[in-house]
Amino acid sequence: MRSLLYSTLYHNISQVTSSCFYNSCRRFKTFPLIHSHQSSTSSNQSHIFNEHCDGAVKSSILSNMLVINDFLSAEEEQSLLKEINQFIKRQRYEYDHWDDAIHGFRETERSKWNEENTKIIARVQNLAFPPNVTPIQYVHVLDLEQKGYIKAHVDSVRFCGNTIAGLSLLSDSVMKLVDEKTKTQEILVLLKQRSLYVMKDDARYKFTHEVLENEKSYFGDLFVPRGRRISVICRNTPDPSLIDSSSDTSTNNNPYAR
Repeated sequence: MRSLLYSTLYHNISQVTSSCFYNSCRRFKTFPLIHSHQSSTSSNQSHIFNEHCDGAVKSSILSNMLVINDFLSAEEEQSLLKEINQFIKRQRYEYDHWDDAIHGFRETERSKWNEENTKIIARVQNLAFPPNVTPIQYVHVLDLEQKGYIKAHVDSVRFCGNTIAGLSLLSDSVMKLVDEKTKTQEILVLLKQRSLYVMKDDARYKFTHEVLENEKSYFGDLFVPRGRRISVICRNTPDPSLIDSSSDTSTNNNPYAR
């Protein structure tokens, strides 16, 4: 049973005022967990840690892997989908990503959005990035078909900075983090439809992340059915000092996976 393999850390915050929440996030203090009661997946927790995760790892992940459920309203999700489908519907799903990191996907970048969706993107960027951090102009749109999945990887430091912020459209999914050093510390993160995740610093650099395929889409003992999933991802500009010291020597210009 998966419940024997994982110990669960659950933070329940009964009431958080909007101003305090956004101010604390903008200062990059410990992120609270906000739980949804409207998703098709019945779970009141966002993170599950396996037995190898000590207190320091748990604290680090909870500080560097924010999940906000119901960040989008149903109307906002439909607004994004309507615009995305207009420019991505002509593309075919691909099964031969250059480094085999993604299977069953189509993707694009977008720098200009309609007025309503521009406000949504700005809301994501204002929450995820402090005032002194520059978001990358182009927003990455990644469309996974129902059978698609993202294999374990760390996004290249050559193309994006310390923070990744992603909206989840159309489907719930499970993200799995594994520490790169020991390969034993694992964290499952439940990404519900219309949620926002913000991954930064240790979670960004010291752990691989992947989106589990439908057959393996378990959050502990809970099966999380995966449908077609679109993620809208904002990143900040790279840190030049990390680029200079990076061991990532790939000459491929794909910015999303190492």
